[in-house]
Amino acid sequence: MIIYKTILTIIIMDISIMPDTYQPSIDGNGNYIDKIPIIDSKGILCSCASRKDKIYNSVNKFSQHIKCKKHKEWLDALNKNKANHYIELEKCKEIVKSQQQILTQYEIKMQQKDLTIQYLTNQLTKHEKNNIIDTDVDLLDLNSILD
Repeated sequence: MIIYKTILTIIIMDISIMPDTYQPSIDGNGNYIDKIPIIDSKGILCSCASRKDKIYNSVNKFSQHIKCKKHKEWLDALNKNKANHYIELEKCKEIVKSQQQILTQYEIKMQQKDLTIQYLTNQLTKHEKNNIIDTDVDLLDLNSILD
């Protein structure tokens, strides 16, 4: 349990120090436009092809970046592919739904296995209390008891 908490803490720490990813705004006509966001101490990443790994830590640096040719081409490509973005979103929704169903199935299987472990542990404890430890226990016989 301690290891799990440590790993969870590390993951949360990694997530908390990640910079935000820039998302263009949408104007009244439904077109993507650049609007400089508030940039906090973590900075901001831009997904355009210009410099994907670059973290912008100030409004001045980011405003210079959005004026570059590559960024403008990226914004134009977003506007030209708006319909494709909707289709992609719908596909992602279907994938998420499918994954949620799979996770639910695995959770049910895990609960069944936990119950099996609990049952077998109780059986073993009973045998130990009675000092009757049968060394020839067949797991298939135990499995038939659970069914």
